[in-house]
Amino acid sequence: MMINAGTIYETELEQVRRAVAIFNITEVDGFGVTLASVAGLRSWIVTSPKIEVMVTGSSADFLGTFVIPLRLIKQAEIQCDLGEEVELTITDNIARFTGETGFSEMQLLDQDEEFSNFDTSNVTTAEIRSSQLGQLIFFGTEEPTGIRDRSVIEKVPPVSQIIFGAGSLEIITSYREINAKSIRINQDAVICGKTGQFVVNRVILRSVFDLLHSSENEMIKISADIESGTRMQIEGTSWKILLNREQFGAARFHSQIVDILDSANIEHLVGADGRICANIDETNIEIQLLDGRLPIARCTIELVTGVERSFDLLQEIEQQNEGRVCTKFFIRGNAIVACLDFVCGQSLDLIDELRALVADSDLLGECLASLGVIGDKLDLIFES
Repeated sequence: MMINAGTIYETELEQVRRAVAIFNITEVDGFGVTLASVAGLRSWIVTSPKIEVMVTGSSADFLGTFVIPLRLIKQAEIQCDLGEEVELTITDNIARFTGETGFSEMQLLDQDEEFSNFDTSNVTTAEIRSSQLGQLIFFGTEEPTGIRDRSVIEKVPPVSQIIFGAGSLEIITSYREINAKSIRINQDAVICGKTGQFVVNRVILRSVFDLLHSSENEMIKISADIESGTRMQIEGTSWKILLNREQFGAARFHSQIVDILDSANIEHLVGADGRICANIDETNIEIQLLDGRLPIARCTIELVTGVERSFDLLQEIEQQNEGRVCTKFFIRGNAIVACLDFVCGQSLDLIDELRALVADSDLLGECLASLGVIGDKLDLIFES
């Protein structure tokens, strides 16, 4: 049985080619571009864990999904570029593009993909010209000049902040990890809904620029749930893109810390506010991620509770801090706390560092036992 997917012109195939350039499509693993009829339109779909793209063409009504090899699509675009239109037919697992002077065909692949539904409830939207959005993306994600060593750029978290403001859209990208200046670019836009920020992958966002460049100066719609959404949708007349939300600052290391604790079979709980309580050597340690000049994981142990501040107590803590390099002690409320701050992402053994914090805490705890009640049990319960 032959399926006719319709007549296709160069502009449609050019948009498909620009869209798939964002991806690394491995034909040998069965991946290509998924073709389907969605809402009566010919639709080309490519997805990955971090981004999804769908390009829509002319009217087409057929059943099923078909995975077209990218090589075949590129050849069809060349045919169109020579002044021909092409017809796409699928027969017995073979896709064929036929033009006025010849045809090209290949066997279909088997890894079909689906464009995810996007929840439009509680979203903030921005409407902006493609030329303006192109400027935002191109300049807002541009890397500092003069850096030829990619390992230097790799020290910078690959994220950019998209800010939905009052009547404007802007992109902010920081390069402070390599002592380069941040960049901020702003363009007027029509904003509906709550203002706020949405953080996305900088490298992937920059790759969207090429698709914008193929669009005439049309209106582009950007939608995101600022408060709790996990994806952002960017939508043109004939294409849609879904981008994942990324963690920003120290928060992006949260899952990494949890994975390390899991791998080491360390008992731990995660609070509603993201704080982690881990049990190391029968001692409960609270881990909290903080943003400062650098992303910090602050690890604390409550040593002694029910104490009152006194000159002797403060002097003892000061002397302990003066003689220590990593672990520090301070008073929080009516409790004495041992604290270790370490920079997230550094090549430290987290479990070893936590055990060292426990060892330091035991030493001070013995010195201060007479001052109050030993806090030997920190319940794995978090305040809201």
